[in-house]
Amino acid sequence: MSTGFSHADNEPYVTLQHASKHFAVSDKLLRRMIAQKQIPAYRIGGRCRGPIRLKISEIESAMYPMGAAM
Repeated sequence: MSTGFSHADNEPYVTLQHASKHFAVSDKLLRRMIAQKQIPAYRIGGRCRGPIRLKISEIESAMYPMGAAM
């Protein structure tokens, strides 16, 4: 029986610091993109002040839209 979930649903969440190193950008830029709702951010465990987690694929989609020249 298929659950309907893609492999991307199993993608791990990474910290803001890990994502900033992965893309060679500042934490400040990622925080700005989150505030402007360009990328989604998650707080794991339901804590409103917990650490921010991101998905690499969602950041890639925002930073490198389809059809954009690299």
